[in-house]
Amino acid sequence: MEAQSPIKRLPDITIRTRTHLAHGLRSNLYPDGTFRIEPVGDKQGIQIAGVNPARFAELIVRMQLLIVGIESLDAATGQRIEWLAAASDEANARLGARPDRIWSEIRNRAAKVGDERAIHLCSAISFHYLAAEISLRRVSEGYHALQRHVHRTKTPIGHRFTNMDTFDLYNDLHGFFVNLGSTRDYLASFIAEKIDSDNPVSGHSSLLKRIRHSDAEVHRVVQTFSDREFSPIGLAHIGEYRDILVHRSPIGSLTEDWVEVVGLREPLPQGAGGVSLKLPANPFDLAGETVDALLLVHHALLIMAKYLIEIAQFSPIRPYRPHLRVIGGQIEEVPE
Repeated sequence: MEAQSPIKRLPDITIRTRTHLAHGLRSNLYPDGTFRIEPVGDKQGIQIAGVNPARFAELIVRMQLLIVGIESLDAATGQRIEWLAAASDEANARLGARPDRIWSEIRNRAAKVGDERAIHLCSAISFHYLAAEISLRRVSEGYHALQRHVHRTKTPIGHRFTNMDTFDLYNDLHGFFVNLGSTRDYLASFIAEKIDSDNPVSGHSSLLKRIRHSDAEVHRVVQTFSDREFSPIGLAHIGEYRDILVHRSPIGSLTEDWVEVVGLREPLPQGAGGVSLKLPANPFDLAGETVDALLLVHHALLIMAKYLIEIAQFSPIRPYRPHLRVIGGQIEEVPE
């Protein structure tokens, strides 16, 4: 009997994409050049005709609507197929790698040589980075729910409010910084045990104490990313934001109207408002300037992506990506 091929053909589906923007706004650029942003303006959102990819980028910059990510949807069902955080895409474009993939490939090599500790650490690094990516998407969705509320109720610019969606958003922000902190701590363990061949550390702060007098190149990278002056956000800030959200911000601040409606820039309609949740721009100075939380988590994920890729260059375990081929309906790995 002929062996059944493991390769299955899936039914064709039509994909549509949707861009996640600052303030929880969403945009689509259609093949006919129609650019639509919602929920803002009328029921159909704001529509601008004659937009090509170059003008799309110019409009986004002009309106100061940071791109947070892009999701692909099944056009027939609306089911999400893929989510790509803009921070990961930018790191890939600048440095030629996605951090979760390169650490998965290091894990593949560790599995080939049977290094169980490296397998565990690399798996944890990839998992928590991807979990932070998902948390960022959920933060964006929380913003979108609040933006729909503002659009539906015609909430004026300058108004502050809290509703149940705000509490969900708070939990997702907390989850983001918890996962980013775990990524940082597991990477610290990998540096100590696999790059330095030293004793384990309990986390990032423990590693910093150990290497404070070192001038090794990998340690200089850790120290640079950990500097309190690292801009716009560094590794030192991640734990502080986590503590702010857990210990200093919750119920009292949420019930004191956490979300503010701020003005949007042209060519969006005059008087159009977007939601903004403010966090300290410097977590070590709670009385100083503030920054929008959605913009903050985007930059935090980008910094972590760059850090993971930088440290991967020092790994003694080189990345391994299996190459597969199909022979006689069966999949087999091509030897190195």
